[in-house]
Amino acid sequence: MNREILVDFNALPRVTRERLVNSTGPTPTLAPLVAAPGARGGSVLPWAGLGALCLLVLYGLVKSNFGHGELQHEGLIILYVGAVFFFLAAVLLLLFQKKWRGTPPFHPGRYVFPRDFVDASARPLRIIPLSELAGVEVVHHHSRGNYRHSTLTLRFHHGAQKFQLRDQAQAQAQFSRLQQLHTQGASGTASQDESTGHESDLFFEVRSQPGGLEALQDKAPADDAGGGPLIREPPRGLRQPILLGLAFALSLGVGSSLWWVRNRLSDDAAFEAAKADSTGRALTRHASYGGRHAEEARELGLQFGFQECERVDTEKCWREFTSFWPMSPKSEEARLERKPRAALKATPRTVDGLNEFLQRYPGSVVDAEVRERLLPAVALQELPANTVTELRRFRRRYPRSSVDAEVQSRIHQLFATALTELQGQASTENPQVVAFMHQLLTYLENTERSQVTVGFRSHVSPSLQRADLLLRRASQGVTDGDVALVSGHLGASNTGPLESQTVTALANAFRQVFSADLFTLELGEHLPEDPGRTGVSSPRLDIDYTISWSGMVYKLERSGRQFAGIQFDFDVTMRMPGAQPVHFSLKVKPPKDFQVQYARPRTAFGMGEVNRGMSLLGFDAGPNDSVVYNVMAQRAFDELGGKLGQVLFRPDSKAFQALNPTAP
Repeated sequence: MNREILVDFNALPRVTRERLVNSTGPTPTLAPLVAAPGARGGSVLPWAGLGALCLLVLYGLVKSNFGHGELQHEGLIILYVGAVFFFLAAVLLLLFQKKWRGTPPFHPGRYVFPRDFVDASARPLRIIPLSELAGVEVVHHHSRGNYRHSTLTLRFHHGAQKFQLRDQAQAQAQFSRLQQLHTQGASGTASQDESTGHESDLFFEVRSQPGGLEALQDKAPADDAGGGPLIREPPRGLRQPILLGLAFALSLGVGSSLWWVRNRLSDDAAFEAAKADSTGRALTRHASYGGRHAEEARELGLQFGFQECERVDTEKCWREFTSFWPMSPKSEEARLERKPRAALKATPRTVDGLNEFLQRYPGSVVDAEVRERLLPAVALQELPANTVTELRRFRRRYPRSSVDAEVQSRIHQLFATALTELQGQASTENPQVVAFMHQLLTYLENTERSQVTVGFRSHVSPSLQRADLLLRRASQGVTDGDVALVSGHLGASNTGPLESQTVTALANAFRQVFSADLFTLELGEHLPEDPGRTGVSSPRLDIDYTISWSGMVYKLERSGRQFAGIQFDFDVTMRMPGAQPVHFSLKVKPPKDFQVQYARPRTAFGMGEVNRGMSLLGFDAGPNDSVVYNVMAQRAFDELGGKLGQVLFRPDSKAFQALNPTAP
């Protein structure tokens, strides 16, 4: 039979309630045989921990990115409300527990009294008379020979109650006492009178009434319990569901308000921090996040950014400025004017550096300045050589540059230096030639030319045919000799190379006075047969020569072979547009004798002795006719060069020596 009795503490008589409170206190009149007291009131740790956790969550939400970046999203209001709700719930329930449930009049726990086992852990007391005890056991626990604790077990018909004791002797004594009570109860010898029952029976007054403890089971406490210790109920308005509802209602307002206040304060702090950045970028970022300072931040950011770029004035700063404020009027100014000027300021003052700048900023506001002033000035400094050719090429590459006058001055200085050199080497015997050369240099400087064309025109005099006729007549009846007719040996194929050599020699002489890029002689086409020209389009040196018989005959005495002597009459004309031509004539006669170099041993020609060598085939027949006449022509053109040197240069000048290397 289950004799477990549930009795409301407040339903007990006052004297019994007072005795129970005294028996569970520190100095009990009726001490329990075995006690396992519990915590007095509910534990505050879970609620305190929950409240502390909620405070940490709220602190993290408020501090997260505070004063930096964008405002918190509205969705975070849910977290604010949730954290506030659980915090308020923890606080209210903690206060509720401490006020209404934290101090019951007795000390909660499980107790074994001489007559009953009482479970006072909750408000309805659970009472089991010891007459229901089926047995008592005690177990002493040891570990490695050392005593640890003892377990005292009370076995009832409907279950068991275990108590853990730390004192082995006390556990054994309690076991013996309980075993004795169990034996007495089983034999029916236990009896009590009023005095002994009052001292050993916790519920003596209840058992003295009709129905005993069973009469109080499930009985509601009376409205008037007669005073004394009672378990008091909290007011209906302070019960847990009401408190939780109150916490939720408060959290809706407090959580959303906390989110709003946090965003406002964070926005203010971020705006103040952004204003400390002189570049204005922080203000621009702040404006992009929105907030009540967005418009002001945008305007201040633009102003700060422009002032900062004006201060540092770098291409990077202006580029970042245009990327941060692409639509502002200031950005247009920065992109079209400020950035190119800053980039130009940092550009190396070299031709490559400035050309790279022009490629990166085509058509910029400083394009004309770079092309007309900076680039030409730098290019002039980097000019490979201070020559007429390089300077003229520079003018073509940089027309209308700011240094064009300087370039022209340099060119003029080069021509002036050349003119001074010419005056030091020019012949003083032909002032009209020197004056023409002065005009020629001026013309070459003004027209940016350097070439002077040399043209030849050759004529064959009828006297050569008469020479051939005389040679034939002279050879009639002569048995030990023959004649070499001159006709056919002095055509263009014979004199053309000599003309080219003459131009080369004359150009080499002028090279002693002028540089090649200032004055150059070049062989032009042969002059037309008709000399009737009135003007020229470029400077020229025309040489018109006539080949005729000199009246002399050269004879190879041993063989008797005879050659007609030839002479050259040169008419030289120096022409230039806008100037009167200069004419002079030169006559070149053959020498009295001369030598001819050929593949056989050398032979001497002349009116006297003739030296002839021997060949492997017999007597040397000497040079052929063309070689002899070519040597005569070569000597004539060599003498032409020397005579031109006399006309143009002083005998002690370098130019004259170049044309007459054998001159003293």
